[in-house]
Amino acid sequence: NTVQNSRFESIDDVHLWMIDQHLGRRSVSDFQRGVLALRKKDIQASRQPQPLSEPPVAGAKAPEPLITRDAIAKAARISSNTISQIEKIQKSATPELVAAVKSGTISINAAATVASLPVEEQVAAVAGGKKELQQAARQVREAKARARSEPESPEGVIARLKQTITELSAENAALRAQLAALTS
Repeated sequence: NTVQNSRFESIDDVHLWMIDQHLGRRSVSDFQRGVLALRKKDIQASRQPQPLSEPPVAGAKAPEPLITRDAIAKAARISSNTISQIEKIQKSATPELVAAVKSGTISINAAATVASLPVEEQVAAVAGGKKELQQAARQVREAKARARSEPESPEGVIARLKQTITELSAENAALRAQLAALTS
């Protein structure tokens, strides 16, 4: 027998209900809870009305408030730092590295560190197993610590600032194009 629930108005409502059910389970890992909480945030963000839209209609449902990183972390029962690490893993980690985190071979913290490596090095570290992954994370952390402790030359500072300006200019142009597309 198929039973329809009239409480759900859209497939997003169903997804949100399913995510809430999974977040309540004890057998879900921290990484899985973080991914679910981020998915919930994405769904809620997509449901927000556009700021240039018409005024709300009388009797319409009030929009859900935007969810903050702290609220996401609280819903997933993990820290907001862990949420940011999971976001980094989702954005820059290879599928092999994500699989290693899901299987528990590497911690979320170490995976976020390894995710900053180039793709080839990530794949090689995962292929090397748990010890290789830990070694790669340790090397990245040590390199970052050395970079912070060593004074940077003026030429290095100028080159880094020029790179930042280039990246920000490209991002600014992309945002202006998006804004132009939305207003036209």
